[in-house]
Amino acid sequence: MKATTWRLIVIAAVVLWAAWNAWPRPEEGRPFLNMQLGLDLKGGSHLVMKVVTDDAIKAQCDLNATQIGEKLRTEGYPQARAIVGEQLGQVVVSGIPGDRLSTAQSIIDEELDSWSVDLQGDRIVATMSGREMSSLRDQAVKQALTTVRNRIDEFGVAEPNIQRIGTGDADRILVELPGVEDPSRVKRIIQAQAKLELRLAYYAPDGNGPFRGSTEEDVIRQLGGSLPPGVEVLPLERKNAETGEREVVEYWAVE
Repeated sequence: MKATTWRLIVIAAVVLWAAWNAWPRPEEGRPFLNMQLGLDLKGGSHLVMKVVTDDAIKAQCDLNATQIGEKLRTEGYPQARAIVGEQLGQVVVSGIPGDRLSTAQSIIDEELDSWSVDLQGDRIVATMSGREMSSLRDQAVKQALTTVRNRIDEFGVAEPNIQRIGTGDADRILVELPGVEDPSRVKRIIQAQAKLELRLAYYAPDGNGPFRGSTEEDVIRQLGGSLPPGVEVLPLERKNAETGEREVVEYWAVE
């Protein structure tokens, strides 16, 4: 009888201990059985986002165009101008004398060894390889995944589900946030973008510069009435101490 009594006491103690640990205590952030509830039980936000991978290719082409333009001008092609083409993954070079197109093509081919470089009339067209485009798309999605995970930390969700959907060049990301009931706020935080560009002030070959003025037309007039290849005019803004608004104070010619 005594052995049976002790068994009952031990069983009762174990049951009470298990019930105590399983019982939900919201003030301590402990759900029932210490289980994190998913969207089906707790509710929350379910988002499927598409990464605009074309932007990664355009950004790379813009960078390559800038580098090619600078390279050609330092190699003795002062009127060379390289811009992003209308077709995705293309850089178009103009301003090359007809009798020097082949030489300029060789310089571009050397700079962009994985691209195809062709003559089209008086222009040189460089086209990114499909393999490089695929690699850039993949990098863009992976970077987006990292960015989303970092920004989701702001919500303090214990077990968010963030993953890439599909295989190969899949460009969609699934985001599930149990307990987060404001999907519009999630979108705002995830989609916020930041971009930083550094530009050098333009100096003429004779050393004159920088060129700046109160209006864009004033700067262009200082440059002889037209912008040199690879140069643009951008506004310089400052915050007004009284109104708090940003105001254009002058314009600069930049590379």
